[in-house]
Amino acid sequence: MAEFSEQDEIIQKIENLKNKISSYQSACEQKLHDSECKLKSSLQENEALRRENSNLKEKMCSWQRRIASSIGMIKTDK
Repeated sequence: MAEFSEQDEIIQKIENLKNKISSYQSACEQKLHDSECKLKSSLQENEALRRENSNLKEKMCSWQRRIASSIGMIKTDK
């Protein structure tokens, strides 16, 4: 009879360990999902900032040409 009780205790411990492993796995999967979402969002933000930076550089160059032209430093083909 004691043997069954010991087996039941071992089975219960194994089940508890399985449940803990499952909980940890779920938590890890959630953290991974959250990290992937943050990464995707960061990549999208990075791309938007890259485009904005490119546009600002183009505008800056345009203004530099206008200023240089207005003070006679360069000649424009008009």
